[in-house]
Amino acid sequence: MSEPAVCVEALDDYRVDNDPVRQFVDTVMSSLVWNLVPWQFLYDLYGAWMSRNNPNGRAENLRTFKRRITELLPTLPEWSDTGENAMRTGDKMNDPGPLIVEYDLKNWRNQSYRGMDVNKIATPETKARYRGLVRVSGGSVAAG
Repeated sequence: MSEPAVCVEALDDYRVDNDPVRQFVDTVMSSLVWNLVPWQFLYDLYGAWMSRNNPNGRAENLRTFKRRITELLPTLPEWSDTGENAMRTGDKMNDPGPLIVEYDLKNWRNQSYRGMDVNKIATPETKARYRGLVRVSGGSVAAG
């Protein structure tokens, strides 16, 4: 026998309600503007998101977080894991990352910029290569 659609939907809602990593993915992934998202950035963002949205909850450690995100990738057809090989940054992180400012990710701010321009603050100096998630569809998403 097949399960009624209402049961499947209720089960999905229950899973989301009891899975902060899934909640994070559902809330944040569509707001990412970079085409390469380093694991450390995503984890730092998750920590800040948890502090804001689930202050009494306990964030997963980095290893568990990466495993959970990888498990959720089939639900995110726009994204793929770079795997063990770091990917060249190229122009994949050129756009300002507004979530850097929104979630006050100090380690990802442009450390050499001292002004008040939010776009410059949110454009970090990047490494040549990162491991993380890479967007598999076209160009960057418009911020907003």
